[in-house]
Formats: sequence, structure tokens, C-alpha cells
Amino acid sequence: MYVETNLFRSKIARRIFVTFIVSALVPVIVLAALSMFQVSRQLERTGREALYRATRNHVYAIFEHLLLCEDELKLVDHRSMRERIRQTEKFNAIGRRYPDGRYEAILGDPISAIDLNDQAMTHLESGKSLLVLAENDPGKIILMRYADSASAEKRLLMGTIRGDYLWGLSRGNTLPAVSAFAVVTRNQLPLYSGIHAPSWAAACLPHMDEKHAQVTLDGKDWWLASSLIFLQAQFGMEDWYLMVLQPADYAMAPVARFKLIFLLVVALAFLLVVAMSLFNLRRSLEPIDALKAGVRHMMRKNFSHRVRISSGDEFEALADGFNDMSRQLGSHFQFLNFQAMIDKSTLMAHPFSTIAEQTVTMARENFKLNVVAIHRINIEDPDEAMIYLGYGAGKGTFISRPWVIDKVILETFHPALPYISVTDALVLMDYLPVECLNNVGRVALFPIFVKAQLIGLFSVAGPPGRPLSEETLNLVRQTADHFGVAWSNVKMIKALRRLTLGSMQALARAVDAKSPWTAGHSARVMRIALVIARQMGLSEDQIDRVQQAALLHDIGKIGVSSAILDKPGRLTDAEFATIRSHPVIGEKILAPIGAFKKILPMVRQHHERWDGKGYPDGLVGEDITLEARILAVADVYDAVASDRPYRKAMPISKAMGIVASEAGGQFDPEVVDAFMALMSQKADLAA
Repeated sequence: MYVETNLFRSKIARRIFVTFIVSALVPVIVLAALSMFQVSRQLERTGREALYRATRNHVYAIFEHLLLCEDELKLVDHRSMRERIRQTEKFNAIGRRYPDGRYEAILGDPISAIDLNDQAMTHLESGKSLLVLAENDPGKIILMRYADSASAEKRLLMGTIRGDYLWGLSRGNTLPAVSAFAVVTRNQLPLYSGIHAPSWAAACLPHMDEKHAQVTLDGKDWWLASSLIFLQAQFGMEDWYLMVLQPADYAMAPVARFKLIFLLVVALAFLLVVAMSLFNLRRSLEPIDALKAGVRHMMRKNFSHRVRISSGDEFEALADGFNDMSRQLGSHFQFLNFQAMIDKSTLMAHPFSTIAEQTVTMARENFKLNVVAIHRINIEDPDEAMIYLGYGAGKGTFISRPWVIDKVILETFHPALPYISVTDALVLMDYLPVECLNNVGRVALFPIFVKAQLIGLFSVAGPPGRPLSEETLNLVRQTADHFGVAWSNVKMIKALRRLTLGSMQALARAVDAKSPWTAGHSARVMRIALVIARQMGLSEDQIDRVQQAALLHDIGKIGVSSAILDKPGRLTDAEFATIRSHPVIGEKILAPIGAFKKILPMVRQHHERWDGKGYPDGLVGEDITLEARILAVADVYDAVASDRPYRKAMPISKAMGIVASEAGGQFDPEVVDAFMALMSQKADLAA
């Protein structure tokens, strides 16, 4: 470092230099010492918290492995021989034990009978799984539960859990690489230990109830983190402790590195202070302060703040670069939020119009645009072609209306063309309503392609005289692409929903086709039940469940003979009992399908009565789900208003009279009121 010697010939110069050095270095040294102390403590605290978080994560992993073992045990009766590998991953042995003492091996060696106390038996009888330890081998953990079966004979499923799977030794271990862990019960009974030190139990067990601790094993310091694995409620077993050890020197390595780096930084700061004290101190410190303030604003996500420096040197250029970086970060941060909003709306299955309105609104706000429009193109069905448009100052105006663009014009766009710019007002009228074209500059039209098919346009425009930057155009291009993916996902979700509903309708028609007397019955019941549900103000989710349950409510009749369904005369007691079994049969048919879980009560209960005289469970009043009470009215009305093998269809007035007379008896009075109000308005509901 070169310093001009004439500078120190002046006493004033030497005094200023010494004063500056002392004034600068003393606070720096004191601050450095305090910072080193505080940061070292913080790093140590952070390391201990990180070890504890890793311990908690491993607790969750062990508990998740127990739940997966429980699920596998539930599916034992349904597994094929090809699927045994799923069992061998989790269990050393699996078997069934019958009430008469018989044991049936499914996997591995037989599991010995275990004497259970009353509390354990009560836990099993409640339908939950039970964890027990082998009497002569605490590390051998057995999971048992009663088989889910319609058989009257209770079978006890038993499985010996693999230790390497349960403790995450084969996979699922998220602990630091150099750590070791042990698992003990509340009574300090070791279940597993990966700690290679004979004295670990004496050193660690006294700290099993502590979140953090430091222990010494074989003359070496270790950090200890401990956490409970709660098992009592789910598995009827006393809780376990997971204790994780990490070498203290490994854990403190970041602190040592920080101290070394900090000392190097302090030394460098000393040299910089000496150098900068010789050159325009005030002029150098002011830009640094301004940049530090800018960083703080950026950390607070205030990307609109700008650092203003007019020193005419590198600091001014650095400020310009910092401002540009802040602006770009702000744009990208807004863009990420924008994408997250589109993704969230798509995953929540919002209607396309809602997603389009949100996208238009956020695009105008984030990119400072005068006009944003989304064109929904449908050449096959022009009635579905729409425009979703936001324009004007401030929040402006949002409109959506049918808008068809000529097919010849659309041929201008192709996948290799990022966008086209249009300034001619006459041309723009093909794309945008005339009311939004005032005070609009150049309009950029971005095509949205999905699988090489043009499905829409994303149109944007800024104020006149201020062309859109390349950065903004690139972000809008990414937004259009992302919106296209979301659009495609929405269409796929709707297609899947139509497929599901169509499958249910086909299944309902197949059930109705068993008898010529019930053709179309399920569809008519669905139509009546839906209008009742809407009349009563049910939510969209409830209405959706009513639709599904109405289509499938009689699926249990698959198990009823056609001879009984079509019998023209009076049914015998046995035949009537068979007919009465169809709600239960229907529930059993649908039970394995997870998507139908919420409609199972409606299928089972649609023949229950408000007064408790129904079947199969004799439920009373509001113990019957509301949707099932709606189905009951729609089902009975369609039945009495339609031809049957044992009678002719009743007139509509008489059928309505029967429904009205059973209010408070067979039917919920509120449902009957809603039905009667609808029937007085909609004659098309008649069977």
C-alpha cells in the first residue's frame, strides 16, 4: 500500500490520522469482540436447536413407520403372494392367532402367544392396534390388532416389526451423519442403541427428560438431544424416548470456522480502515451508510426503495447496480407470488373464470399495466369463447363476456412466436373491446399453446409512450405459459370429474336395468334430490355428495335376485328381508373405494325413517344424515309415482299426498316442506 510521505509532515494531518484510526478501530475491536461472543453463542444455540429438530423429525419418522406397519397389518388379509415383499420390508414375522389357540403363520417363524392385561385387551377391543415387547427380548417389538372381517370369529393379527425399518436404519434416517441414537422406554428399558460406548446408559439416561444436555462418554464430550415418542393413545404402550448424540467438536466446528473467518475479517477491516482514512473519509462513509440502508429495506422486502448516491465514482455505479438488483428481485418475487396464486387456485379446483379474474388483477398490479386480457379460444364451440379483461386506472374495471376471434386471424400465432405487438386500433378491435383502447400504448399478444394447440391469448398493454421492457415481456411470457399449464390442469380436473360422474351414471343404469320396472329410477331420484338440496341451501360439497349417493343408492340391489325385484305378488318374509338388505350390501360394495367414503352413510341410511321405524339400523330423527333424509323423500316419491310389478303408478297428486302425510313419520318435515314447495313450482319433477 503506497502512502504519500508528505501527508505526515503536517502535525494536523498526523493528528487527524491518529484520531481517525483510534476512533475507528477502538469501536471496531470492541464491537468485534462482542459480536464474536454473541455470534458464537448464537451458533452454538442454533446447533443445539438443529440437533433437537433433527431428533423430532426422526421421532415423526419412527411414528410414521409404526403407522405404515399398522396399515400393512390391516391389509394382511388382502395381500397376494406377489405383494409379500411389502410385508418383508416391515416385518420379520406375521401370523394369525385364533381364539382356540391355533396359530397360522403368514410370514417368518411363529410368534409366541402373549399374555395381555385387561387394559391391553380393552385397547384391542376398541379396534386399535397394540404394541408389546417380547418378554425375553425387549428389542423384539410386536404389533397386533384384530382383523377387520365380517366373520364372527375374531382373528388376532400379529407381526414382529423389523428393527432396521422401524428405527430408520435402512431408510428414513434424517439425523446428522456423525450422530448416534438410542431408544428407551419410560422405565429406562433399552429398545435399541446405536451408541458404541458401554457406559452410554449411565451417562445419558439421567438426561432423558431434558431437551438439551451435554454428556461425556469415554473422555469425549457429546451433545445430547432427547424427545418423547407418544404411543399410549394410538398403540396402547408406554411412551418411548429417542436420545440422539452428536460429537461436541463436530457440532462446534462452525463456531471455530466462524472465529477464524471473523478474525480474518477484523484484520482486513483494520487494513481497510487505515487505507480509507487516507482518502476522503466522509465521502466514503456516506455511500456505505446509504447501501446498508438499502440492504435493510431489501431484507424487509421493500424492493421499491432506491439508494441515491451522486459521488461520481464506483459507489454511484454500485448504487445503480444495487437498485437494478432490487428492482429485479422485486419483480421476480411478485412473479413467484403470482405463480403461487395460480397454482393454489388450480389445486383448489376453482372455476376457470375465478382463476382468470385473479390472474388479470394480479398481472395489472404486479406489472403496472393499463390493460390485461385473457382470451379463451374454442374453435369447435364458439359459444365457449370468452374474454376476461381488466383495464383502467387504479383497480379499474373487470369484465368477462363472450368474445370470438376469427379463425383466420388466429392462424397468425404459432408456438415458435413468443408474442406479437400491435399498435393499429383497427387491428386491436379484433382482440379487445373498444372501451379499453383509450390511453393504451403498444399491445403485446402472447399465444398460449398446450400440446401444440392454441387455447388462448394473453394480451397486455402499458400506458402510451412507455413501451414495456424486455424484462416485463419475459415475465408476462412466463406468466402466460404458467397460466396455460394451470388452464390445462383445470380442464383435466373437470374431465376427470365428468368421467367419474359418467361412470357412476353407467353403474346406476346397470343396477336399474336389472328390472324393467326400475329403469331410470336412480337418475330421477338424483334429479329430485338435487333440487331439494339446493332449495334447502346445502353447500356445493353436500350437493355433490347428494348427486353421487342418489346415483348409487340402490347399488346393493345387485345382490338381490331379479325374481324378487320383479315379483308381481306379495313378498314373503324371507324375500322382504332380502330386499331390506340392499342398503347394507350397497355400503359394503362401495366401502373399499376411498372416494365414496363420505357417501356411505347416505347409501346405508336412505331407508331409515324419521320416527325410527326404518332399516337397517332403526335410526331416529337427526341421527340420520341430512343427505340421506333428502334421498328418502326423492326415492319414495319416484317409487309411488312409477309403475311397479305389483301395482300401477299413482297420480302425481296422490303421490305428493303420500309424501306430505308422512312428514314427521317416515320423513323429515323440513325436507317434505322443501319438496312440496318445489313441486308447486316445477311440474317437470314429476315422475
